Amino acid sequence: MTKLLEIAQLAYLVAQSPVSDKVKARAIGTMIFDIPTTRSGLVSVALIDEYGYRPSINECTKEHFHSRNESGYHIIEMVSNGATEDMVAEFLKEATMVHLTTAHENHVLSQIQNHPSTKDLSWQEQYDLAGIELVEDPETMPVRLRNQIKKGLV
Repeated sequence: MTKLLEIAQLAYLVAQSPVSDKVKARAIGTMIFDIPTTRSGLVSVALIDEYGYRPSINECTKEHFHSRNESGYHIIEMVSNGATEDMVAEFLKEATMVHLTTAHENHVLSQIQNHPSTKDLSWQEQYDLAGIELVEDPETMPVRLRNQIKKGLV
């Protein structure tokens, strides 16, 4: 949490700097990448289909369902409208939330999230356009079942 608060302070200061919004948004987006993520509890159906169960976290793509770049622009707008550092920190909590998806889904979604005609849509609409269906995380395959499959018992 401390790292999030420190980055919120930096993002707040960057948003006030006299450089172009494009440069500020990119810098803030890069900072967001350094904040530890929080899982939403949702995973893509394609991820489960690809593996038969949800694989271990390190085999999943952690998809920020708010584009980091667009989050940078949002913070700039928030600050220009009088937001405080605490408000920026609250937004960053949401901006660092991730769903688990496949790498391919992440790539397709990134293009939609950053395209001028679709970047302002809600994350749910963007996921629909990308063809990503989310479900509750079933967690990884139970060890007992995995061992039975390995032994050919199932």
